Formats: sequence, structure tokens, C-alpha cells
Amino acid sequence: CVYMSGVLLWMVHTVGYFPFMSYTMVSWTLLTFRFFLRAIGGPLAVQEALRFPCIAGHCTTFLVWWVALVPTISYFCETKEKRKQFLAWTINPFLFNVHVLNLPLCILDHALVPRDLVGVDLWIGLCVALGYVLFYLLVLDANGIHFYIIFSPRTKLCVLSYSSVLLLYFAIWRH
Repeated sequence: CVYMSGVLLWMVHTVGYFPFMSYTMVSWTLLTFRFFLRAIGGPLAVQEALRFPCIAGHCTTFLVWWVALVPTISYFCETKEKRKQFLAWTINPFLFNVHVLNLPLCILDHALVPRDLVGVDLWIGLCVALGYVLFYLLVLDANGIHFYIIFSPRTKLCVLSYSSVLLLYFAIWRH
């Protein structure tokens, strides 16, 4: 909790609040809050309600970033030098935390107090995901803020992207 809160404070200090609008930082913040609730002995029902959204959020963040976004952006870099700069940027300390260390931290959280996932976990996770999708489409994208090129509603591929994430959520839940 302290470490993850430190990353959030460092982000706000160096970059500002803007990254909180990303799915990555929503997932990071939810897991930070879950760790916080565990540390203070907060309501178990809230901790458990956040379990699957955290697991799904961090698995999705890791996979979408490293399997879809980084290769796609790299491919469209105009020069070898720009591609090299982009790839170097992807492993800066902040991005390394939220796109690499996020997954082991999430796995650690689930492993510390393991339990089987149940139907309500999937529904809560899907509600959190739907809430973010609505925010992304109706607020961010509608105002010209395009974090995720693969989720642009102006391409035919968005159906594939959104369907893939839904399948990923279901696969994570079934695992």
C-alpha cells in the first residue's frame, strides 16, 4: 500500500492528475485502495468486491500494453530512432511500475489471501469495466483524448478489441 501510494504521489507530483483518467491508473488506484483496506482492517466486503476488478484490471493492463499497444505504436513509428525512443520510454520508472510491476503486485495480493472467484466477482468486474468504457467513450474520446488507439470507436477493429477484452475477463475469472 505504501509503495503503490508512493508511485501515485510521485505521478501527481511529476505529471499531474491526468493519468488518473487511464484504465491503467484506475486499476493501480483500485489495487492501492484494496491494499489500504487490508492494512487498516477495512470492510472485508469492500476488499472482496475489489478483488476481481483488480485482478482483471492488472492482467488486462499488462496484456493490452505489451501485446497490443507497444507493438502497434512501435510499428507506426516513422523512423528507427523514434521507435528506439518509444521503446526506451516504455520502460521509464513510472511506466515500468504501472505496466510491469502491476501484475506481480496483483498476483501477490490474490495469493496472500486466496479464494475461488465466484459469479458475483465477474459481474462486479464487468460493471467496473463498463463504467470505464462509458467514461472513455463518452468523456475522453468525445473530447479528443485518445489513450487507446485499438479501442477507437471509429474503426471496425474496435469490435474485435472490446470483444477480446470481454473474453479476457471471462478467461481470467475462469482460471
